[in-house]
Amino acid sequence: MSGVAVRNAQRLGLHRDGLVLGLPPYEVELRRRLWWAVIFMDVRAAELSGAGVASVAEHRWDTKRPSNINDLDFDPAMKTMPVDRQGATDMTFVLMRCAVGEFLKGQKQIIPFGGSWETLASGNAPGVGKNLHIDQLEGQLEGDFLRYCDPLNPIHTLAAITARGIITKMRIVASNPRQFIERGEEVPQAQRDFLFSNSLKILEYNNLGRKLPSLLRFHWHNKQYIQWHAIVFLLSELRYRLEGPEVEKAWEELNLIFEGHPEIIENRSNTLHRAIIHLYKRAWRARENRSSSRIASPQNRPRVVQMIFASDPTIAKAKPAIASQTKGSQPSHEFSPTLPGASLDVDESFTDLTSLSSESSPFDHLRIDWTDWDAIMREFGA
Repeated sequence: MSGVAVRNAQRLGLHRDGLVLGLPPYEVELRRRLWWAVIFMDVRAAELSGAGVASVAEHRWDTKRPSNINDLDFDPAMKTMPVDRQGATDMTFVLMRCAVGEFLKGQKQIIPFGGSWETLASGNAPGVGKNLHIDQLEGQLEGDFLRYCDPLNPIHTLAAITARGIITKMRIVASNPRQFIERGEEVPQAQRDFLFSNSLKILEYNNLGRKLPSLLRFHWHNKQYIQWHAIVFLLSELRYRLEGPEVEKAWEELNLIFEGHPEIIENRSNTLHRAIIHLYKRAWRARENRSSSRIASPQNRPRVVQMIFASDPTIAKAKPAIASQTKGSQPSHEFSPTLPGASLDVDESFTDLTSLSSESSPFDHLRIDWTDWDAIMREFGA
């Protein structure tokens, strides 16, 4: 259906800016708003289908972003284009997303982002360069939008939460551990700590969007964007991080995510969901087995944990950890990415993702095959 919308938009000429076509100001503004809405939908459809890139080539459209105005600032009788306001308007949320889209699209002229999240995760561009440009985008969003947001305005609150979540996600993607794995290096502890803290932060943003009563009307939007990379990294690390304030906070936020997305627990036919539940169970068992906290005992399992362990008896028992890998050895490659819709055995396919030796330092034998994980994430459009 998104493909039909894109083609109809092109037939209407929405991919060309209305000023170039000599159209009246009111129609120019409406066409800009509609085209960018179609682009957002097309990009999301590309992500969900595993294509990764939008179907409309960026050099084939020149429609400018909408004006920074309120709805009352323009009407069909207007003779000139409206003047952009300084500060937050009815269009703040939309324009913030436009700025992020233009940033991703334009970065391939500077560093090889290629205009997509996938290439942002690659090791082709230096981490320092990627983080520098992410810092610049963060400054742009703060200066152009966020500093003007009114916390009493729900759409402004949603814009602020979304913007900060996007920046945090960029930092996580840009610091993907596979960059170290591809060089045959262990992921430094400082990098793990950075990823853990930012993964936790992005789940906090996500849950905040669900908890605020003023954002109840926008739950449909929040539900579309599950932060799979943050979830899988936290679950992988929580097999070894057993105690401490950040650990307790991570479990709290993760459980809120699962409460807000019961389909992850209930939809047993979805391979990605089954894989996530598998990781969750292994992490929670480690918490129960090696944590001194009474909260982690089976008798005191939170409701969502009880639901997860009761969700699918066929994967309730974790596969024994592989102890044959030693520090410096290469991870095995039992996992073979399948075509979309193919059957995938969770216990066999995620051996590399979760296996370790329990006899030594928890990070010595941690083998997360991030290249394979990226493959399955792309397969399921996560």
